[in-house]
Amino acid sequence: MDTNEQSTFEETVRQWRHVSAELKALRNLESDLRQKIVDALSAADSFGQSKTATVKLGNLSVKATKKTSLQIMDQEALTAVFETLPPPVKECFTWSPKVILSRYKMLQAADREAANSFLVEKEAAPMLAVTEIKSEGRW
Repeated sequence: MDTNEQSTFEETVRQWRHVSAELKALRNLESDLRQKIVDALSAADSFGQSKTATVKLGNLSVKATKKTSLQIMDQEALTAVFETLPPPVKECFTWSPKVILSRYKMLQAADREAANSFLVEKEAAPMLAVTEIKSEGRW
């Protein structure tokens, strides 16, 4: 990189670092404020027996929905008894295969070829970490 490209690159890295930190702070603030609003509506018993509350605030309509999620506590235990479960219970679960990269990387060529017939490689969002260093070094 020449000096001009280096300067532009360094400015881009600084800008990314600043925006990344701001975005993280804003995400945390938004989450905290959302929870505060739901807590206030809960305290006012706006939800009643429902998971949804809608209130008018001046020219705004505020709709909040309480959510829960179900997670499998013990996947091994479920897998062990899955075939014995009644069909309606089985239909409550879906199995999503995923690649275990560490095991995939250990496959021999023939096995990797067999696995590859089920896989497609797509570019993912890149990862970037920028940390401050003590000394002012250049590339």
